Amino acid sequence: MKILAYNYPYTYFVIENFLPVEEYQSIKTSAPQSVNWELSSQQPGQYGMISNHQIIRKMAGKEMRNFLSKLTGVKVERHKNSIPQLRRTIGATDGVDCHTDFKCGFSVGVFLHMTTWIPEMGGELKIWSKYDHAFQLENMIQPKANTLVVMVFSEKSFHSVAPVVKGVERTTLLTEWNFV
Repeated sequence: MKILAYNYPYTYFVIENFLPVEEYQSIKTSAPQSVNWELSSQQPGQYGMISNHQIIRKMAGKEMRNFLSKLTGVKVERHKNSIPQLRRTIGATDGVDCHTDFKCGFSVGVFLHMTTWIPEMGGELKIWSKYDHAFQLENMIQPKANTLVVMVFSEKSFHSVAPVVKGVERTTLLTEWNFV
């Protein structure tokens, strides 16, 4: 596991090789089966609730809570109205415009990338700073498989997602947390 910590323009972490290989493979192979949906160019992305208990325990259990509290230096708890979500998108998508999740009702967003990725696929997470009315790109995070991204949301936590190439399917696990 390799942890990269950033404090500018806001606090976020990128953890490469987050799970042991065997555990990651087990979750990866079970995740798509826990949600039944069809993706197409007419409906390029969906969220689904996860019913797989192994994934829920790993992504929303006590071990993750303790890990996030230690990582951020602040005690956290899972957002009371949130359970782990499986987000699947299939290209081509326009990506997600620059925004901050500061007013979304949770303090920390956690994303585990589940799909093998190469640069030609697109879909990078872009970290932005804002000066007056202008945005400046500060970092681009590649959505590599088994990479965990932890973002501490604030009024400065501007981010976007680059467009994804046509036909590329991406799967991400998402959990939401609050400071206690």
